[in-house]
Amino acid sequence: MYLYRAPNNVYFTRICLSKYLRDKGFPFDVKVSLLTSDRAEAVIRNIDVAGTLKKIIKSIDHKTRINDFIRYVDEVINHLRAQFDADDSDITFNITPKPHAIPIRETKLSQHRETTAVAQAKPIIGLNEALSAFIISKQKSAIRPLSIKQLEQRIRHFIDTVSSKSTFKTESKCVHDITSADSMIYRDALLIQGRSYKSNKEYLAAVFQFFKWCKLMNYCNHNPFESLSGLTKTIFYFYMEIALNNYVIKHFFSQKLTTLFS
Repeated sequence: MYLYRAPNNVYFTRICLSKYLRDKGFPFDVKVSLLTSDRAEAVIRNIDVAGTLKKIIKSIDHKTRINDFIRYVDEVINHLRAQFDADDSDITFNITPKPHAIPIRETKLSQHRETTAVAQAKPIIGLNEALSAFIISKQKSAIRPLSIKQLEQRIRHFIDTVSSKSTFKTESKCVHDITSADSMIYRDALLIQGRSYKSNKEYLAAVFQFFKWCKLMNYCNHNPFESLSGLTKTIFYFYMEIALNNYVIKHFFSQKLTTLFS
């Protein structure tokens, strides 16, 4: 399952990390050379390497930092590689010593990742709690009460929309759980709810402002609405045309049924 052969005929163990971890900054996958082009030997080595890597990945929690994870993986892999030749020496018919030493796996760290807590941002805070703190912060600014009320309503609409489409309960869904996928889901939900183009833009702007504040407060590592492509008028009018057609069809059949049974 995790074993594959590279173009140079050397076998590798490759394990992809979950999308949740990748969104938090972890690498896409972990690849380890098994230092052999013999499949039978690679299968045996893969059992140890894949099993160990799976345990390390499973142990990641909100305290794990990216570079700590990378360092530990490389340390463990170097230890396992050192055992490759030792395991081969137990085979009695292998009388020819290997002419090369096991290469040390070099650790490649990212300077940006060095200070980044990856599994979750700290402190951990729920969406509802973050919204309350955000509104209190806005009330201390020179902003009209009506504008603050609209901000709260629009952000609350986002929380309710995303929570209704999630397996998590609203109370347990935290700021760091929100990804760019949620921003796309919310944008699509806005498009089919019948508001004007201007209103939908204002809803997105309110949520963008909320997550910008959360990022500054270190409640999340990134603003999931930063990469949103936006709400173009072409897409908006496309959805509005579908909604209008559905309304016309429904109204037409409603009149036909009224005439039929009158």
